[in-house]
Amino acid sequence: MRKILLAILVFALLLNPENSYAAQKRKSQRKKSPPQSQSQTQKLITVESEGVAPVINENLNEARGSARRDMMRNALENAIGTFVQSVSKMENFEVVKDKVFTQTQGLVKRVDVKREWVDADGLLHLSGTCEVAEKNLDAVLGPAVIDALGNPRIVILIDERVGNKVSFMSTAEGEVQKIFERAGFTIIDHRLVLNDGAIDVAATMMSQSPEGLLQVANACNADVVICGTAYSEQISHQRRLGVNLYNMRSRVRLRAILVDTRQTLGFEEGSTHDNNNRPVNMNNALGQTPEDGAVRGLRPSAEIAAKNIVNKIAYALASGNSNGISGRTVKIIISGIDFRTGKLLREKLQNLPGVNGVYQRNFKNNKLELDIVSDKNSDEIAEYLSDNKFEITGVSGAQVEANGAIASGEDDA
Repeated sequence: MRKILLAILVFALLLNPENSYAAQKRKSQRKKSPPQSQSQTQKLITVESEGVAPVINENLNEARGSARRDMMRNALENAIGTFVQSVSKMENFEVVKDKVFTQTQGLVKRVDVKREWVDADGLLHLSGTCEVAEKNLDAVLGPAVIDALGNPRIVILIDERVGNKVSFMSTAEGEVQKIFERAGFTIIDHRLVLNDGAIDVAATMMSQSPEGLLQVANACNADVVICGTAYSEQISHQRRLGVNLYNMRSRVRLRAILVDTRQTLGFEEGSTHDNNNRPVNMNNALGQTPEDGAVRGLRPSAEIAAKNIVNKIAYALASGNSNGISGRTVKIIISGIDFRTGKLLREKLQNLPGVNGVYQRNFKNNKLELDIVSDKNSDEIAEYLSDNKFEITGVSGAQVEANGAIASGEDDA
């Protein structure tokens, strides 16, 4: 009985990641590391800024406080443009700014006033530089952008394996889903939508081909595909006091594809760094079975990879950028249109105010596909097509579908 209790105790200690040799080593390194300054622990964005406030009843102190707050708000707006330019082009940018401004004190780490003066109109001016914490800004800006985008829809397609066998536990998918749901995205479960077997989702996840992934996304009416691999392999096996212990090395790699623009965001891996910016291996874990060790390793890896990419997706959706040309991209799909009418439509769209580019992606069987890069949203483009006698059959965040009778004259476009 005593041997059994001792075996259970040893097993529990070994499974606790904080009791591992690597964890103890990291703790020791943290204790020995000298205290770091704020600039060493986080990246700061330095921007020039100016604040203005009226001087009321000759109360300079009150005006100075108001001008300082205005200076910090302007600094945040400038920092947003420096951090990610696409957000400032959003239709709901004012709403995003208001949400960010509520966190001013936590984002602006330093204000350096270099000049102060009162103009002829009795307004106090402060000018100088401010330092904004990039990581903190990302944590506030990302959710604000996602909310302003209207909770974009995503589908998760991760090929998860333990050794050379497909894992049906979907550990990585579950962790990724938690992060994206928490951020405000809407999750589409492909198992519920594609239950008729028309698309081989398992084969698509294994191949990770862009065409197959986009086919699944379109069938699920998703805005973004989160795809990639989650792999766990056994690196050692030992038996201690009658208990089997499997040491598993796990790795998660994620990427995202924006469905309407086909833009791909690069791989994000589940890794992190210590206080000295050295890589920390969080992917090795012990388990009583290979599957148990895989779960323990894949969870933290998937969580880190998802956190690394979640806000990047929001910023990319906000820009709708296509081929480096500024503006949002809206895809138009028109059925029942001849080539000549399609050409006339492209010319008219190209001459619309605010349109930076019109690109024909496909024309086949009287079906035309165009990408429009402009400052207009899908509703505005749908309204223009409707005014030009096209029947609108579908409108999403970045896509308009329509029917158009095959025309014989220029006025029909």
